[in-house]
Amino acid sequence: MKSDYQLARFNYEYQDQLLERQFLQLQPTDQQIEFSKNLYKFYYEYQTAKKELIELKHRIQCNYPTQQ
Repeated sequence: MKSDYQLARFNYEYQDQLLERQFLQLQPTDQQIEFSKNLYKFYYEYQTAKKELIELKHRIQCNYPTQQ
């Protein structure tokens, strides 16, 4: 499972690099660059919070005894 996570993370980082290169080829202004950095930061924080919520729900669910 950990290797799947590392592989997925590598794939995401690769995709991020490709998108960043394409964006910089368009010669964006400083304001556009700053906006894209903020957007990326907020999206990353959103994905992290979403993943933590799923993990927390899973932990809570596992601690409850099975219903009979």
